[in-house]
Amino acid sequence: MELLDNDTVAMFAKGRGNVEAFCQVLSELEEVLEFSVTGDDAGFFSYTRYAADDLTRMLMQDRRESSYLIRGWLV
Repeated sequence: MELLDNDTVAMFAKGRGNVEAFCQVLSELEEVLEFSVTGDDAGFFSYTRYAADDLTRMLMQDRRESSYLIRGWLV
């Protein structure tokens, strides 16, 4: 995840599971501006760019000044 200068977040991720359902969820979120997914249910990579909210912005700015790792899961 990286906070971009235009107040959006770019996120690269890997996953496995129902790719079609994953894409459906991303397409329905108004915060998601664009996304791309490659792979299949056995394993895929995704790129998502979405609007930063206050919490995400704070975490991303703090991350630049520290050495912690943010790991997320899509449930």
